[in-house]
Amino acid sequence: MLRIILVLIFGLFSATAFAENEIVKSFELSVRTYPAGSIAIAAYPNWDLMVLGPIPTVLGAMKYGVHTSSGIAPAIKVVAIMLEDATAHALVVAQDAYDSIAADPAKTFPSAKLLLTPASTGELFAERCFAGWNISLDQMTIVKSDQEKIRKALADKTANIAVVWTPYTYLTKTDAEKAKILTCPDLKNLEIPAFIVARTDLLNETDAGRLAANRKRIANFVANALGKWVAVKTNPAEAVQRLVKTYADQHVKVTDEQARTELEARRPPDFDAQRIAFRAPVGGGDAPLAVTLKKIIDFMVSTRTLSEAEKPAGTELLDTSILEIIANDPALAATARGTH
Repeated sequence: MLRIILVLIFGLFSATAFAENEIVKSFELSVRTYPAGSIAIAAYPNWDLMVLGPIPTVLGAMKYGVHTSSGIAPAIKVVAIMLEDATAHALVVAQDAYDSIAADPAKTFPSAKLLLTPASTGELFAERCFAGWNISLDQMTIVKSDQEKIRKALADKTANIAVVWTPYTYLTKTDAEKAKILTCPDLKNLEIPAFIVARTDLLNETDAGRLAANRKRIANFVANALGKWVAVKTNPAEAVQRLVKTYADQHVKVTDEQARTELEARRPPDFDAQRIAFRAPVGGGDAPLAVTLKKIIDFMVSTRTLSEAEKPAGTELLDTSILEIIANDPALAATARGTH
């Protein structure tokens, strides 16, 4: 029986740093979960489908792929976009330091100490955020830490500036001494998606019968996941309550308005937009999602998470077949579009 194991990863961090993604959990999609990126990736090939953030996706594809003299055959393929996660990140400043820093960030930040989870989507976000003030990360003093320690340092007033992601954005703001989010100058077109990924061997099964069965099961899962996002849009009140309860089960207090904002901000492209993202333009060039992956891969090379010699092309990590199976199956297409 196909085992579906889900977890949403926002970078590489310690096993205790971040539980399963609350949105995915509130969709009730998962049968079993792993609590952190390194554990989830290490579980390969004991899962068939998984939701992974962009950096673990690339690392998993590289780490477990087949390396040859001519390149690498990735072990993981992206079959759909599950979340858009740029807005799950935030630059936070301790409340008692906020006014002085916010008055002139371009002057304050150079040489300042920044708590950051390195080689992660947090660092990808930070690079873009500070560039809006014409500041590069190498101008700052970077203190590497995981998210739980970062949140505690802000609460204990041993640090003033940090990059955090959900749910630590909520935890940080609801501590007794609150921190505040400082809006970044320019995050336009910053893309940090999270993906539904499948093992490549399942998509390349040599037995025709097993191949068809694998792809149909994967297509069923993707169609249902996208259909649930349509339900969120058409019935937000029910989705908000479910997400608030899911956070509460993890001892995180989130208001209805915060949950509504999070759901709205992190909605992935709808089914038809997914197909466009996976499809190369008629006039030539790479698919939009391949371009996004290339930016993430280049970032990983720049942070020495990958070597230049071993980096894959963004196009190598995409598999368009699942979305096309859905498109050509009226029942699955209706499920994915929420029209069944």
